[in-house]
Amino acid sequence: MDFNNTIYESTLIEPSREQPLFGSECDTKTGKSAFHVLLKSAAEHIDERPMYLVFENVEQILGQNKYLDHIVSYIFATEANFWISNSFRIGVVGTQEFSSIVAEGQSDIDPLRNRLKILNPIGPLSLKECIDLVNIGMSDELQIRSDISSEEIGRQIYWHCGGHAQRVQEICLEICREVLERGRDRVDKSILDRVLSKTHRGLL
Repeated sequence: MDFNNTIYESTLIEPSREQPLFGSECDTKTGKSAFHVLLKSAAEHIDERPMYLVFENVEQILGQNKYLDHIVSYIFATEANFWISNSFRIGVVGTQEFSSIVAEGQSDIDPLRNRLKILNPIGPLSLKECIDLVNIGMSDELQIRSDISSEEIGRQIYWHCGGHAQRVQEICLEICREVLERGRDRVDKSILDRVLSKTHRGLL
């Protein structure tokens, strides 16, 4: 059996270049979406550890039914193939607000509704909590060195995002990614300024 063809043919909706899936546009050469790439990888590794695709912060697409339709279609696509369904799982994480809206939605999004996991909302972090999170995550866990103190990094991140826990995490990960992509061994002021600038301009 050609798993690749089975996967592609079972996908009900193909996101176009005008309808990127959460910012991930289709490959301009193959026309395949990022989701196709994940499914292809799942097919190639069906005898290995399971793969998971998690959609988080889905409350950001409220009112954009085409994206909800995409997620439902991807769930159908994975479950349509017995072999893929055993090695590939889709999870959806949302807030209480999103759950209540989905619960009142149309019946054709039942697959999404049945897989929704609810997280209790987390209030904004205090300045100290933000600094502690930066220190634990970047310094202790990832062991990213820095020319700037964790306190200063945490303070600047805090003032840029108001202590929103998810945004703090995203900014920290982006800082680490910049360090690795630039081949640096530490965070310096140029990297911090670049990431915070992207945050300010809504690019992160």
